[in-house]
Amino acid sequence: MCESLTLDNMPITTTETPLTGRTELGEILTEKEEKFCRTYVLCLNRIEAVMAAYDVDTSLSNWRINAGNLAYELLGKPYINRRIREL
Repeated sequence: MCESLTLDNMPITTTETPLTGRTELGEILTEKEEKFCRTYVLCLNRIEAVMAAYDVDTSLSNWRINAGNLAYELLGKPYINRRIREL
């Protein structure tokens, strides 16, 4: 689903490393958090966004649950939601 989408055409709004983000309030996101936000905006799938941004061990039987839990944690952070809205 998201494999055909690319982060290359999304504007970079910071001068830090290419995928480091900053909210309009100045909150700094890690590269992984920024990649999660950008991927989530592109495909609106929290599991795929986590898999694109974080090292998810798909060899584990509960990898989807682990990815879902991480997505839940990320989406529970106000600065992550702010960044998603800004994108």
